[in-house]
Amino acid sequence: MWVINPRMSMPGLKRLNAILTESFGADRTNHLSQSWTCERAVQAMHVLPLNCPFINVNKTNEIYLLKRSISVCPALHAHKNLCLSQGRIACANVLSDLYAMGITECDNMLMLLSVSQKMNEKDREKVMPLMIRGFRDAAEEGGTSVTGGQTVINPWIIVGGVASVVCQPNEFIMPDGAVPGDVLVLTKPLGTQVAVNAHQWLDQPERWNKIKLVVTREEVKEAYQEAMFSMATLNRTAAGLMHKFQAHAATDVTGFGLLGHANNLAMQQRSDVAFVIHNLPIIAKMTAISKAYGNAFRLLQGLSAETSGGLLVCLPREQAAKFCAEMKTHSSGAQGASGGAWIIGIVEKGERSARIIEKPRIIEVPKRGSLAAHQENSATAELSTNLS
Repeated sequence: MWVINPRMSMPGLKRLNAILTESFGADRTNHLSQSWTCERAVQAMHVLPLNCPFINVNKTNEIYLLKRSISVCPALHAHKNLCLSQGRIACANVLSDLYAMGITECDNMLMLLSVSQKMNEKDREKVMPLMIRGFRDAAEEGGTSVTGGQTVINPWIIVGGVASVVCQPNEFIMPDGAVPGDVLVLTKPLGTQVAVNAHQWLDQPERWNKIKLVVTREEVKEAYQEAMFSMATLNRTAAGLMHKFQAHAATDVTGFGLLGHANNLAMQQRSDVAFVIHNLPIIAKMTAISKAYGNAFRLLQGLSAETSGGLLVCLPREQAAKFCAEMKTHSSGAQGASGGAWIIGIVEKGERSARIIEKPRIIEVPKRGSLAAHQENSATAELSTNLS
């Protein structure tokens, strides 16, 4: 069931309803568990300040409901593929909170859509169906489907969703089990915010002039494509491998940047630990751009926001290289370097905090399919022996 803004004009309402019906079918309804809407269940909710709130549905610690809602405000361009990508990215971002707890199956998916009141009818009819299609395609790739949602009118385009699953305790990994000696692995490169902004600056001479001495226009376009690909890639493979290689904890890296989410994860651990980050895998040329622009993004400090970033996973030392190798195997085709994994740090005894060493190693992640990407993939496992 789609919930529509009652203030929308009748012609706009009819047209939007037609778009939704065409995209999802007239008979699609939203079937939410009664336990989620039940007041007692909400009061019993155990909310972690990371990833997914979860509810003990039957009070016996046998069945849990995990649910997450996220919305993003995309930077839209009028190109068909980019509109599709924005929908995919939003869906991937929503699902990542389930994946960060090792859950690979989503039972129910809702789409949250804000239609910009500043768009004319022609642009609206062109853009919105493409975004819906991209969101729906990513949901299907994740093994689920969109059963409904909510649509409103807003000054901005906003797209997001709600992902929920009912599961048993052995199907998810609590994000609190890291121990000293574990290794930190990141499954997507950093720098998406820098890449997207740099691409916009191609048409803004004042800003482009600040970075043109360190990067070419072609390199910016390549980095933008890598960022779009990375953001649209699901973290589902990594979620499955978390079980295979006995992951102790994980979180997804999004708006608070690598260090922000690492700190948040460290604070949740049962053991007295500290996360020490030695390596930063970054989309090629984004380090140079960040420095040339006055470090405004704070990329090397781990504070640059990411959208639909990778998983930061705590793994036993003996399993980390195997995890990375299998991620590379899964990503050797369509995903390329952007779908790999990098060993970036270690877990030490400490006071539940995270830090990046003074001079971290910068791993420039090249474009997919290049010789450099192949060489970079082959060298990743060696990093585990070089961490101090």
